[in-house]
Amino acid sequence: MKVYRLNNRIVMSGKAWEIRAKLKEYGRMYHYVKDWLSEKENRMILIDIKKDRMK
Repeated sequence: MKVYRLNNRIVMSGKAWEIRAKLKEYGRMYHYVKDWLSEKENRMILIDIKKDRMK
């Protein structure tokens, strides 16, 4: 799964269950997507879940 956080949007790619799980995780940290986008470090973030699970 990959998550790209850009200046004005968030793009997620992966399997449906991976995206739902990641949205639940981020939902615990940010109440609104607007909060997530306005966080101080407003840069692109790439997360590859499969690599983390293989370790």
